[in-house]
Amino acid sequence: MRSETEIKTLEEKLARLELERQRLESFMSAHDQLTQMVLDGHNLESITKRLGYLMQTSVEIEDRFHNLLAVFSWENIADTYHRHRQEAGFNQSSELKQQIQPYFEQARTEHCTVIMPIIAGLGLERSRLLVPISVENELLGYVCLLDKKGGFSRGMTRAAEHSALIFALLMMKGKHEAEVERRLQADFVEELIGGKVLDEISLLHRGSYFGFNPAMAYQLIVVDIDDFAAAIEKLNWDESFVRSFKRQLFAELSILVNALSPHSLLLSKSDSITLLAPLTNGTQEKKSGEVFFEELANRIQRLITRLCPDITASIVLGGNCRRPPDFTKAAERAQRCLNLARLLGQREQILSYDKLGIYTVLFERENQQTLFEFARDQLAALQSYDRQNGSELIATLRTYFDHRTAIKETAAACHIHVSALKYRLRRIEEIAGLDLHQAEVCFNLQLALKILQIEKLLEK
Repeated sequence: MRSETEIKTLEEKLARLELERQRLESFMSAHDQLTQMVLDGHNLESITKRLGYLMQTSVEIEDRFHNLLAVFSWENIADTYHRHRQEAGFNQSSELKQQIQPYFEQARTEHCTVIMPIIAGLGLERSRLLVPISVENELLGYVCLLDKKGGFSRGMTRAAEHSALIFALLMMKGKHEAEVERRLQADFVEELIGGKVLDEISLLHRGSYFGFNPAMAYQLIVVDIDDFAAAIEKLNWDESFVRSFKRQLFAELSILVNALSPHSLLLSKSDSITLLAPLTNGTQEKKSGEVFFEELANRIQRLITRLCPDITASIVLGGNCRRPPDFTKAAERAQRCLNLARLLGQREQILSYDKLGIYTVLFERENQQTLFEFARDQLAALQSYDRQNGSELIATLRTYFDHRTAIKETAAACHIHVSALKYRLRRIEEIAGLDLHQAEVCFNLQLALKILQIEKLLEK
């Protein structure tokens, strides 16, 4: 016979086993429900909502760059940070980022579940269970569960970890579908702008599947990340993180562009994204380079800053296109603009080939030698004098033209007295044998200075 104490102990063990069985059964039911929702085509928001109901807590789903993808609020389980995250245009403070980043880093690098503690002064009045969403060591995002003020039980932790697998399945499903469409669309755009169209009719017919309308004009725009290699090194991103950032940028850029200019086509290649945006009517086509597409370019730059403040991009408006040869020409023009920006050390620019002026001529190789000889002829005497005397007549002349020949402004920029500037200008006239009061003389000198600048940059 068992003693009364032994019987009581056995009853307690059975009760614990029964409770564990119920938890396991509930957990398996929740897992099956979420899996079936993915297979039935439910979106991220509805699955997040179901997870919140099953766990009876508030849930946040974010991508690996901490952009909020979906959120569910359960009853009164919230804090200041949770509520603010649902507001349009909400940005994390730099102090908050610094304090929470180590927890995300731990979850990412160790592929483990992490509890983020309360940071009341920054709006985190509840702790969070942080679970990485990953596939084959590639991080896709995070599941965050808010504490119900009772801590996180083992069962709750296991359920959250399995829900991360469900979200990974959902994200990979969407990723695969997007990748297929993106690849086919990219092939079309690349062939269209590549200048090697063998069958124009077949190409345009293929483009119709992506919404390309051959009867409509398009603006070609190139978004090029400024010195991406240096930015990656500074941010200490690994190859997987770089690939993920590019996918994220392409996805969000696609959403933004098609919201403002429906039926646009995009091509992602290396560190650039080329997009073809349709000109929907005569008014927009007329103002495309001045108003509509410059505003679109500004919105794109703000999007990139939101995704990663340490990364900037230069954007080029290549011109309007109607037939395949137009797209090839516009792509070549856009590349020249980017080359010029790099040569001049410019970043985060919005450029238009139509506004390059004399630089469009300078970048035509067949014109360069003649133009360089012209510049040397115009400035030879001043260059020789500067070399022999250690003077700065060329620099003074450039500053003079940069300030629209205004004497006081030029003197201030040169950090010299007005009388000293006037003396230098007289010496420039004497040495070069020119009259700076003649418009044609000033034009030739300004042109020569621009050519000289480009020549030096091309020599680097």
